[in-house]
Amino acid sequence: MRQKDLIELGITGFLLVVLIFAFSYAVKKPAGRSLAPKTVDLSGRNPADNSGSMGLYNLLEREAGSFELKRDPFTAAPIISEENTQSGLALTGIVWDKIRPLAIIDGEVVKKGDRIGDKMVVDIKSNSVILSAGEEFIEIKLEP
Repeated sequence: MRQKDLIELGITGFLLVVLIFAFSYAVKKPAGRSLAPKTVDLSGRNPADNSGSMGLYNLLEREAGSFELKRDPFTAAPIISEENTQSGLALTGIVWDKIRPLAIIDGEVVKKGDRIGDKMVVDIKSNSVILSAGEEFIEIKLEP
């Protein structure tokens, strides 16, 4: 046998021993511990009550519905909601598009990044526009 073949055979044997050791260690049952998975009830209901099942998603959806957005999670400044008459700006329409939404404010068509007086358009949502006036954020909602 050539030396290269002997080296390959030695490495293969070593890896086989490591694999057997790893497999035997993985299937060993620790003393006093069960390998059966533990089930945790995240539904928030009494386990003895089988009247209906509420999944984790439904529980989180119900709890999230009670929270109100107090600030934009991607900035440190809070969002301040104002009515159209208080901000002095009239939001009359939104042309919604995921890529390039447009808004009609005071009869002017604006996009994200445009300026209206001293305020800059930060974001255009399907039913509101968020403006930035320095450190202050203003949300103008589209009236039905």
